[in-house]
Amino acid sequence: MIQNFIIRIRQITGDLWFSLTKTSAWKILSSRFLIVTLLSSGVTSCLKDNFEFDKIKNGGITPQLAIPLAHSTLSIENLMKSESDSGNLLIDSNSFCTLIYSGRAMEVSSNTLIDLPVQSFNSQIQLTPAMADLINTQGHLAVSFEKTEDLNFPNQIELDSMTFKNGQMWLNLNMRIPASVKLTITIPSATLNEVPYSSQLVFNYTGSLPVTQNLAVNLENYRLDLSDNGTSKNRIRVKYDLEITHTGTNVTANHKLNLNCNINGFNFNSIYGYFGQQSFMSDYDTINISLFNNLDAFSNFDIASPEILISINNSIGVPIRAHVANMQGANGNFSNLIAAHGFPNPLPVLSPLFSQFGQTLTGTFSMNSLNSNVRPLIAAKPKYLLTQIQSLINPDGRTGLNFMTDSSLVSIDVEVKLPLYGTASGFILRDTVDFNNQQLKNIRQMTIRSFITNGFPFEADWQVYFADQNYLPLDSLVTTGSLFMPSATVNQLTGKVIAPSSQVSDNSLDDARISRIMHAKYLLIKAKASTYQNGNVNVKIYSDYSFTVQLGVIAIVNL
Repeated sequence: MIQNFIIRIRQITGDLWFSLTKTSAWKILSSRFLIVTLLSSGVTSCLKDNFEFDKIKNGGITPQLAIPLAHSTLSIENLMKSESDSGNLLIDSNSFCTLIYSGRAMEVSSNTLIDLPVQSFNSQIQLTPAMADLINTQGHLAVSFEKTEDLNFPNQIELDSMTFKNGQMWLNLNMRIPASVKLTITIPSATLNEVPYSSQLVFNYTGSLPVTQNLAVNLENYRLDLSDNGTSKNRIRVKYDLEITHTGTNVTANHKLNLNCNINGFNFNSIYGYFGQQSFMSDYDTINISLFNNLDAFSNFDIASPEILISINNSIGVPIRAHVANMQGANGNFSNLIAAHGFPNPLPVLSPLFSQFGQTLTGTFSMNSLNSNVRPLIAAKPKYLLTQIQSLINPDGRTGLNFMTDSSLVSIDVEVKLPLYGTASGFILRDTVDFNNQQLKNIRQMTIRSFITNGFPFEADWQVYFADQNYLPLDSLVTTGSLFMPSATVNQLTGKVIAPSSQVSDNSLDDARISRIMHAKYLLIKAKASTYQNGNVNVKIYSDYSFTVQLGVIAIVNL
């Protein structure tokens, strides 16, 4: 009866074997490659509920059990979604994969192009002898003055008009006329809903001068015409209407009204004119090509059709001439720089016409293996692509009306596109995962079986190390050499996988080795890999490829 019981356990062990598994995955041509992720699961007993452990133990039986360690099936799409910190994985309609790394090399916003400084001007209204005589003899005078004030903008900026988004105008009035004065200030060129700005103030003379008043004007949504009826630029016209009433004190030609005006804290919704001939040099834009971040070695790497795409987006109505001042690939410490060449000078910048106000126009240029050195640049495995752009607005001077809104900008974006079609060899892959040894207690002998199904077009020699809490290796899965993972079969004409490969291997651990790995906290994974036929055949990576590793234990347990 005892013999039948042992046979039943072994039959259950055999039935369970191919359902035990949990492993890790392989990341092809991405920022962090994984060979095996040993995510330890809880021990799954191979005995049914009616098995009585006490009877087995009392009978001195040492049953043979199957224990799952790890199982994982991952595709390149799964891995890129979780592992790529700077790149995006593009999958086309045929499931072919392309890695894209992007950055903004330059951006000039409307506020950068025109930073409106505080505007200040002073006006003085002086009574003439004739005016003073009329006030003293007739007791009342109505008189009007007009003043034109020139605003000052940097970089030879000449504005026709603008619509304020926000801002304030502060008026400080200093009345030095010994009379009662009613003052109306009108700015015909500043309109809100087509109604000119106007304010009325009353100054009552009570025996001492000056009589002062302050006035704050909210400019939100006001339109300001700075062309002085189409005759000038940067000019504002102010009208003063005074009604002066005699109060018994003699008025002379020395009496006057002083006005100080400040316009500050303002932004525009839209602005028109000539924005000057301004030059901009961008900071270095750094694109992190995370594909190369964690690779310790790469004896050979070649993408067959890499591309650097330059896109210029412009919604500012101003002519722009731009060129790439510098573009270089760099390694991790920004040495060993490789200069890129093949980009046009100037770049294809499109500027909207007035009829396209509010629209964004885009010009593009592709650097590829036919018109540039992008292929050897990428083959050098740069971790960063550094780009610096220089631009000049209105390169030919005043040729027409410039215009923009507060949201207008010109931006130059750079994309590194790496279609996953090419070769690689001799690259070192590493990973570290937690190891749960609780399920291995009371085990006297065990065999770790690895079952690999590989749908990717690469092969690798790989090894698993059991490490302590300080990441120091205690033992390895294979004591001599390494485990070999064969490549899937590839159609050498198309570079596409036509059949996955698989491999099963067993590695036995005796008491001494079991005792060592019981102190392990981590599993250190290392592999040296190459694409199909040692990197001598171009291969393609598709999103429907998968890589499955299963690890399990056949163990003799002490009860």
